[in-house]
Amino acid sequence: MIRRASIVLATAICMASAGCGGDDGGDTIGDGTQVAPLELTAQLCDDPANLQVLLESTDGSNPLSTGDVNEEQLQRMIDAPTEGPFFMFNLIKYRERAQYADGRETDLTGREADALYSPFDFLQAIGARLAFVTDVDTQIDGDETVWDTVAVVEYPCPLAFMAMVAHPEFQARAVHKDAGVEKTIVMVTHLSPPLLPPGTELPSPFPATEDDPAFELIHVQDFHDIAQYEEGANEPTRTGKEAWEQYVANSASSGGGLGVFPSAQLVVQGVLIGDDRTWDEINIIHMPSMAAFQALLANETRQEGRYHRLAALAHNYSLITYPGLNDFRYSEITISSNQDITQTGPLSGNPVHEVFDPEGTVWLTFDLTPEEYDALELPEGWNRNQSRGGVASDDSPGPQGRFLRSPGREVGVFTHREMFGALWQHMTNIVGFQGFLDDQNLLIASTVQKDHELTWRAGSNITVLTSPAGEHYALISRDARRTSETPTIPEGWLLRTFRLQEDLPIRLPFNTTVVRTDNQDSFQGPLPADIDF
Repeated sequence: MIRRASIVLATAICMASAGCGGDDGGDTIGDGTQVAPLELTAQLCDDPANLQVLLESTDGSNPLSTGDVNEEQLQRMIDAPTEGPFFMFNLIKYRERAQYADGRETDLTGREADALYSPFDFLQAIGARLAFVTDVDTQIDGDETVWDTVAVVEYPCPLAFMAMVAHPEFQARAVHKDAGVEKTIVMVTHLSPPLLPPGTELPSPFPATEDDPAFELIHVQDFHDIAQYEEGANEPTRTGKEAWEQYVANSASSGGGLGVFPSAQLVVQGVLIGDDRTWDEINIIHMPSMAAFQALLANETRQEGRYHRLAALAHNYSLITYPGLNDFRYSEITISSNQDITQTGPLSGNPVHEVFDPEGTVWLTFDLTPEEYDALELPEGWNRNQSRGGVASDDSPGPQGRFLRSPGREVGVFTHREMFGALWQHMTNIVGFQGFLDDQNLLIASTVQKDHELTWRAGSNITVLTSPAGEHYALISRDARRTSETPTIPEGWLLRTFRLQEDLPIRLPFNTTVVRTDNQDSFQGPLPADIDF
């Protein structure tokens, strides 16, 4: 049933994005009125069970083709229905004349028909908003498709988006979009943290004037897996992304002096509607004027590095735009990336700090000093952990650890959020508290969900807490402000330290038991039973 339901959902998305048409085939009541699977509210993302309601409401009877809907991307959204927010990036090309699927006669242009679609009341109902919209003034790079409009919508989560497109009243409105739009590419993206503080304006020798206003240059990019340098370029093997970064490094040194800077970057999770191209990033670059842009193009340093750009890009659209709305909000934006900040965070010299929200979502940062962490004013229902430190000692390094993913994400994908003046990573979900494990109330346990791998190197020490039942828990972290180095261990439990003769890699169970001692040492496990201590 879920497979059939997802096909119907794909059809609804196709209709909402243009390229399909016809009746949606949804549920009806006795008088033929279609019934909405879910009420459109701003609370849809609060309950993952809403997804099941949505899927069960579609019976697979819809005969329409799913068009160009990417079912793999749709499945990603179904697999993480409440993760968000995310940004839906839309490239739109209008028909010269509107063409309605029911064959009605019309004198409307494609753009005029699309204007009747006007989904703002639906967006407002689910807590979504239009973040960026612009007509394309000039397309300076691409292919035979010349785009007319770029629009970016921020949705609170995939579930809210899917509930909206499955709503009968929305689908009735969407026939105008289908009639007006000849071609579209729709991508699910996440907003990267800003490279410069929001509101930044760099001085330029070519400032905007009434006749030469500032504009946004949009690059829509699909990188080669391996950069395609010309023979004899004498360049090492790089990915397309790495070649692009080489090009950007050259351009940045010249662009900064002209007042050119990146105003937004969207990382593509996947293409929802489109063709067989995958696409990787959308980069929006602020140009203070056309004169500044021309000076950048003429810059010798940029020209010398342009071969990196050519080697990097498999496909690209570059669009000059003058946005009517440009409102990317960077406060408390959740984004996805393949960077685990726990691999670079300790270089800051700060201890790890954690906060958790009322739902038990744990966020980690290295960006704050202990004083800054103590001064945080958390929203009602949020809590903080103690400042945590490592377990290294004078005669032994601590384990090397890495998170494999954020909960609810694919392996290698992490959820980050800009909040409280720092970058945080979704590391763990608190599932529940087990309470005290002994009669003396010295050990207290909780259960968390995380995908965490640790490696103790040969010659290092591992400290292990063993329960009366023989389960082992490894010392993972310590209270950075502890007043006692040695915890009090209850009767029947063992605390031992072992010097390892060879590397010991351990992947903690996804449902990890965290045992805290009276000095707030954190022991985690249980460790695999085949490890012999």
